[in-house]
Amino acid sequence: MFYDQVSISAQKKQEGELSILFNDFELPLKYAQWMDIYAYHLENPGLNYIQLSNDMKCGTTTICRALSFMRGEVQ
Repeated sequence: MFYDQVSISAQKKQEGELSILFNDFELPLKYAQWMDIYAYHLENPGLNYIQLSNDMKCGTTTICRALSFMRGEVQ
C-alpha cells in the first residue's frame, strides 16, 4: 500500500506534476526532500536513522522530521 503511494508520487514528480504544487502553491521545497527520504526508507526498511542520514546526505533530525511528517495523516 505505501509502496504504491510512493510510486505514484515518484511518477508525478517525473512527469512534472509535483512542480505545480511547489511552484504554484508555494509548498516548501523540503517536502520534495522528505518524499525522497520516505521513498528510500520504504525501499530499505531495515536501515536505522543514522544509516538513512548517511545515505541521504542529511542529518538524523531531518530523517526524523521527514518520516514523522510523511507517516502522519492528511487533515
